[in-house]
Amino acid sequence: MESSFWSKVRGLIYEKAIELYMRDRMHLNVFIMPTDSELKEYGYFERAKRSAFIQINSETTGERNILVQKKRLSKKLFHDAKSSSCSIKKENLLYF
Repeated sequence: MESSFWSKVRGLIYEKAIELYMRDRMHLNVFIMPTDSELKEYGYFERAKRSAFIQINSETTGERNILVQKKRLSKKLFHDAKSSSCSIKKENLLYF
């Protein structure tokens, strides 16, 4: 049984390989779908694999960074709320 993650990755690699192939042939006005053997032979799968993994890494790292930042912020807010007392401190008063 195939993991849904890896099936998505393979699909992304295939899409990117075709995109790279088409982009390289755009100036020739050739818009014929390549075969898998052409994509492998000319190195489009390898280039697409690197590109796909970079994209996936940046997406997951970005999500992870957002979660870490939210966790740090909530800890800071909790710590600040816990350390500050409800009474008004003299230094926090504004004088007009």
